Amino acid sequence: MLATDELAAISEGIPDLAGISQSILVQFSAHPLQNASVVWINDRWFAERGLRTHIEISVRNRVCAWLLSSFAITATHGSHPRRHDARLFTAFADRYGSSSGTSPHGGSGRVATIGQFQVKGVGRTPLVGTGATWMHSHGMASMREAIYEAICGEILDAELPFGSVPVIAIIDAGETIPNSKHEAPVERRALIVRPAVLRPAHMQRAALFVSANDSATLGPGSDAKRTYDVIKYIGSLSVAELAQNRFPRSLLDLCKRLVTQAAYGDALRLYSGGLFSSNLSMSGAILDFGVGRAVDDWSRYQPHAHAEGFGQEVGRVTQMAQTILYYARKAACHDKPWFAEAVDAAQLQAHYAVVLQEVFGFIWADEMLDRESQLSLRAVMQKYFDLQQLHHRRERWDGRRPKNVTWIYDYLVDRRFNGQDLDNGAESNAVHTVRGILNDASSAIANVKTHCWRSAARLLQPRNELTRDKVDQRIGELTECSPTTGTAERIRRLIEDVVGEARRWWFSVPFDVSISSQRMSYGCTILEGVSGTSGEDVLWIEGIVSGGRLVWGDRILNDADVQSIQPTVAGNKWHSTVERRIGNAVAGSASREAADNQYGDPPEWW
Repeated sequence: MLATDELAAISEGIPDLAGISQSILVQFSAHPLQNASVVWINDRWFAERGLRTHIEISVRNRVCAWLLSSFAITATHGSHPRRHDARLFTAFADRYGSSSGTSPHGGSGRVATIGQFQVKGVGRTPLVGTGATWMHSHGMASMREAIYEAICGEILDAELPFGSVPVIAIIDAGETIPNSKHEAPVERRALIVRPAVLRPAHMQRAALFVSANDSATLGPGSDAKRTYDVIKYIGSLSVAELAQNRFPRSLLDLCKRLVTQAAYGDALRLYSGGLFSSNLSMSGAILDFGVGRAVDDWSRYQPHAHAEGFGQEVGRVTQMAQTILYYARKAACHDKPWFAEAVDAAQLQAHYAVVLQEVFGFIWADEMLDRESQLSLRAVMQKYFDLQQLHHRRERWDGRRPKNVTWIYDYLVDRRFNGQDLDNGAESNAVHTVRGILNDASSAIANVKTHCWRSAARLLQPRNELTRDKVDQRIGELTECSPTTGTAERIRRLIEDVVGEARRWWFSVPFDVSISSQRMSYGCTILEGVSGTSGEDVLWIEGIVSGGRLVWGDRILNDADVQSIQPTVAGNKWHSTVERRIGNAVAGSASREAADNQYGDPPEWW
């Protein structure tokens, strides 16, 4: 089991929901699962908190024991005690509402809160309403869902400014789950462990929730008390306390964080499934990626029939803010500084537009261009984005593009396409116009057109590895049978491979490094490229700071390695741009492995 200091290290910064309001959590009973096993640990997450689970076997064993003893449970409602441990375990479900107020549920329908962590897939909780969907009728999660959430969580956490709430472990429950047709079970049941979060939805009512067991303790009065308790708690925090909890300074600041998340996600074509108040933390991080995926273009994909889709988040964030302000007035907290600033839709839309255009610039590495060229290039991309948004599609669940749909990347890399010979399509016009802007731009970089092409080829390349059909195909053989020797390692390898192949964006990479390939290992990265300033071949390396030591891949760097790379440390990450010879020596065998992704060279016409 984990020592007190180890548990404190991994719990730091995670809210204690029980300490915020006695009405926020609802107690229910669960059975320990007898045949559960840990099949994946987020080594990157634990290493950043000082527990090097992928390097020190004793630490890994203690973490596994903690995970099983704390989270390998199933709700007693609808369970089969003869198949499980007969002992009872006390768990809690957190209550929250929604912006629309139309959800039939009173909060987490299949998630248990235990201490400062949550486990998803425990079975049906008391917060499932009378209008439960099939998914909430049993409250379980499949191994397929768990693996996909782990992959999406890692990519969104890395590529969005305020990150995600990542999966920190996957537990095989030791049993299968039924399918929607009530036929023979076909999928492994999983439990998904993550940090607990305070959500904006905790400040909203669940007005239509009717408890399935007609419990008086779950009535409208206690729901209102929970809502107002959370609002009063947020309103009482000082500026220093807000910063300590990583909360924004005000509701307006929260909304700006969320539309910043949306702008990055839209430009990089990462769709979480919608910024609903129940799928967000108060820090702005995103959680729950049930319909999340990478999309191949900027069309207005709509996975939910009842809500606007990709590219349409500002209206959803505005509605969330108005609902919270309504309840803040009822709680007599509307004059508190956190709630006092008005949240205006036009203001949020303007903020979104500014950030979106900044990311359009990053896509083309336009930091090295003169200001006039920057503005012209971003305007071209904005126009193309707006044209793409006119295409409104109900996206298929597999995430694939319909046939015969073009995307700007296809023209950018097509060696048969002549940049002078336009086909009058939006894509060819955009590519031709950007090429003209770069021809005329002023820059300190000698070969700026090639540099910008490499950046765009990386960031506009479809993330085929993260489409539903592709991931499902790779997961399938791991989820349809009982665990066997090596299953955990195969799951770890699958998650690491997909994350390594699908990553596109790193915040700390210098703008003048032209990236040609990437490799990842245990949450660490090597990017191979060329320095636009010196023209030399370089490696950009990013690793983890763990318990005061610098980690790359599955080893701790020695003093000589650290001295040779002169790293920059920022929080729980370190990074360095070094000559290829030095980088290869530090990264070891990983630097000689096949690249997770390569981006090629510009076509001759470029």
